[in-house]
Amino acid sequence: MKTNTTPSSLGNQNTTDEKPTLRVAEIAKLAGVHRVTVRRAIKRGALSPVSAIRHKIVARDQVEAWIAGRKEETNEK
Repeated sequence: MKTNTTPSSLGNQNTTDEKPTLRVAEIAKLAGVHRVTVRRAIKRGALSPVSAIRHKIVARDQVEAWIAGRKEETNEK
């Protein structure tokens, strides 16, 4: 019997909760915004990619701070 080892079969081992860095699409999903919004934040300097070889990835703590700042801005309006 062949064992299925695709990422979806491995449970929560690869969730965004555990990753030290996140891709643009993961950041967008976590923040509840469109990927373009994340790319604009990177372009403005609000988020700094750790690596930009093929995919832009950002440190999780920086993403969480950015999301918290966006929530504060929304509450102030």
